[in-house]
Amino acid sequence: MLHEPQDDYMQTAWVTRMARLAATEHGADWVINSDADEFWFPDIPGASLKDVFASSAAAVAAVSVARVNFPVVPTSLPLSAPFFERLTLRDTQSIQAAGKPLPPKVAHRANPLIEVDQGNHAVRCDGAVVDCGAVPLTILHFPIRSYAQFHNKIQLGGAAYARNTKLKRSVGATWRILYQALLDGRLPEEFRRLNPDDGEVDAQVSSGRLQHDVRLR
Repeated sequence: MLHEPQDDYMQTAWVTRMARLAATEHGADWVINSDADEFWFPDIPGASLKDVFASSAAAVAAVSVARVNFPVVPTSLPLSAPFFERLTLRDTQSIQAAGKPLPPKVAHRANPLIEVDQGNHAVRCDGAVVDCGAVPLTILHFPIRSYAQFHNKIQLGGAAYARNTKLKRSVGATWRILYQALLDGRLPEEFRRLNPDDGEVDAQVSSGRLQHDVRLR
């Protein structure tokens, strides 16, 4: 475990350091730069992550993997129940808070010269973006698990971005939008906007937008 005392969300520096250590000190073949709310799953039944990465052609230096959100939906289970028991509807049209499609994440072959972009959405070598191949993987994403967790997440992460004087204002747009909403007293509205109510759940299940997915159980 590495301790990064600077509370300014300088993710690119922190993750790049870890990725390089994986290559130089830990004998990694591939490196997954994953957030705590992301779970990487093979699309092939019975396959492991190792199987999927091992099947990649030697020329493939990095892969791009789509993410899908699991929104908070009305349920009879208490909030104290594990999130993977409560959140079992996958949004097939997952979007960010800004309304744009949810961007993929990137995994890469171990490389002592790798640079990981902020957000883990791309990697670079010698300053050039590394081309990505495709693999049969999907990232199950649980960014919001309750309103209390959402509020705490945005309060801490948004303030960290606000303290960062090195990143452009365009970097971390989702965090900044939601942090401003918190400061303006609009975060409950954002929570409702990002998570369907009873009527919306029924309609979205019927249309196929929301699909039952219990892989994480």
